[in-house]
Amino acid sequence: RSQSSGTGRGVPSDMVSALTGIAGKVPTFMEKPQNYPSKEDWQYAVQELQSSANKGHLQARHRLGMIYQSGVRVGAATYISKDCKKASQFYRWIINNASPQLSERTRMAYKQYMASDYEGALVNYLMAAETGHAQSQVNAAFLLERGVCLHLSEVNCRKASLRLWKAAAQAGDVEAALRVGDFYYFGSKRQITWVDVVLFPEAHAWPLPIKYVGIALDYAKAHLGLAVTKQLTEGTSASKECEENGGEDGVCRNPNADEEEAFDADLAKAAHYYRLASQEHKSARANFNLGYMHEWGLGLTQDFPLAKRHYDLARAGSKQATLAVQIALMTMNLHEQLKQMLSAWRKWNKPTTAADDDYQPSSDEKDGENDSSTTQEQTKLDVIVKHVISWESLLIVLLTFVLSRILQYRRTERR
Repeated sequence: RSQSSGTGRGVPSDMVSALTGIAGKVPTFMEKPQNYPSKEDWQYAVQELQSSANKGHLQARHRLGMIYQSGVRVGAATYISKDCKKASQFYRWIINNASPQLSERTRMAYKQYMASDYEGALVNYLMAAETGHAQSQVNAAFLLERGVCLHLSEVNCRKASLRLWKAAAQAGDVEAALRVGDFYYFGSKRQITWVDVVLFPEAHAWPLPIKYVGIALDYAKAHLGLAVTKQLTEGTSASKECEENGGEDGVCRNPNADEEEAFDADLAKAAHYYRLASQEHKSARANFNLGYMHEWGLGLTQDFPLAKRHYDLARAGSKQATLAVQIALMTMNLHEQLKQMLSAWRKWNKPTTAADDDYQPSSDEKDGENDSSTTQEQTKLDVIVKHVISWESLLIVLLTFVLSRILQYRRTERR
């Protein structure tokens, strides 16, 4: 990462360097040279440089001053109007607020980085970062993340890197906000959705089939009666484990509760930093991530209309996101339809008691012990299966078969 155009505040660094590099050369031509940036490119670069200047970026203010000092004209077309008042304001701010020590420190760090003296560059960037210089915070976090740790342990090195990324994010750096959001999102053991399997099959080729094979085996064991014997043999150990986990009145506390709470907290932090990048910088990537998290309820409330809104904002913010957003919207529509079908199925198959709904027990029956058969919860599917797979049903099928054979025999006798 260079000192001045490492991140470009969300703009491709080659564009910012190209446009602002020629800004001091008074780019006024009789006709437009070949491959010269268009008017839209200049306006986009000025807009992003202005965003960086608002966050205190020194060189962004200096380059804006050079642009407004001379303007940008190509033939009769004016790309950027000359504005001496704006140029004077930018130069005056630099005179009043620029720190020679800070500039010298960052210049030295950049030279050391280019000379592959990464530890020396990190020392100077850290000293500049402690003054609140966002670009130095980004560069120092980048070097720490790449393993230049100055004799720190790996854990402490990552903690220091995350602290600097957070500081840069709060200072207004969009790349830092996205990086911190990614850290909390991908650093958690998040759930695997079917979209992940479709988009990244190589990463989930084995874990997902193994997971469903395990579910199938558990189901088979439960219906073969193996789970009952296992409960009988492990009942004592299970009760001891329940007591160790803080079980009270026969109710066990989930031993994975702390891990689940930490998982949800990490996703909530990821959503916070993605929202920061979305609201302050209109980041297409942040909006896409927020849309995905709203779609699946990861750290945010599951909300399909809100997810679509973020997907649309991502498509409006970057032309490169058009294809990804179209795929995401298509899968989201399918996801929403499947969820509606599942919700309707669960509503229809809602567990009910086996007792007759019209039956009203008397006061004496209420005071007495309830029969376990009348309070057992059953779903509609259980009731249907119970009536289909029964001795009465088997007898009906058998009698129907015998009757059909008798009718067939009588027809053959008549012939």
